[in-house]
Amino acid sequence: MTAAETAARRWLPYRRPVRDPAVRLICVPHAGGSASAFRQWPARLPPRIEVCAVQLPGRETRWRDEPPPTLSALVDELAAALLPLFGSRFALCGTSFGALVAFRLARRLREVGLAAPARLVVAAMPAPDRLRVPDLESVDDVVLAEMVARSPGPAPPGTELALLTRRSLGLDLRLAATYAYAAEPALDCPISVFGGRTDPAVPVDDLVAWRSHTTAACPVHLLPGGHFAFRDSADLLLREIAADLAEG
Repeated sequence: MTAAETAARRWLPYRRPVRDPAVRLICVPHAGGSASAFRQWPARLPPRIEVCAVQLPGRETRWRDEPPPTLSALVDELAAALLPLFGSRFALCGTSFGALVAFRLARRLREVGLAAPARLVVAAMPAPDRLRVPDLESVDDVVLAEMVARSPGPAPPGTELALLTRRSLGLDLRLAATYAYAAEPALDCPISVFGGRTDPAVPVDDLVAWRSHTTAACPVHLLPGGHFAFRDSADLLLREIAADLAEG
């Protein structure tokens, strides 16, 4: 196995390559989430869509790995590790915090002259110019414990799973706190935007604002539910993603 293949496997531990895929869908999870959040997607999407679920540092198969100090550095590492995938048709997908990573990755690929994704899919995230990033000093253990407790299907307090979830959530929020929006030309790829109809954290106006970040189509899909509608309404989400990818 080459060094490049080893690096890619660390970032994509559950990847099951599809022979001659129509598109590779590179998926980045929400804050505190892991690659296993996408474990059911391959069976629920058309067979020629290859799901490549990203494992960020500090969780599951990479729980010993510390992330780089900034979001920009994380994106640079991810771009380098996934370089072999960018030679054929691919799309980027991110949920919540993962949408920010996917957006920055699309910009990074443009900066280094690589091919643009066929589509950027974002869920439960305001347009990047409207994003309200946390203050580093506010990301403390008390806040993290409360966020874990409010998450759907929380791990029992004090369990190893709850502690690991709190740790990975803290890592991601601290990375998000290093992000500062910078105006750049809009992307050329279409952007598919998803949000929950009753998500108080991401109102519809913040979803529609994604349209200023692409010169191509930008459909906005509203799902039943709140911030985690992308998970609770997964069947509808995946049908819409598949339809959008089929359009180009």
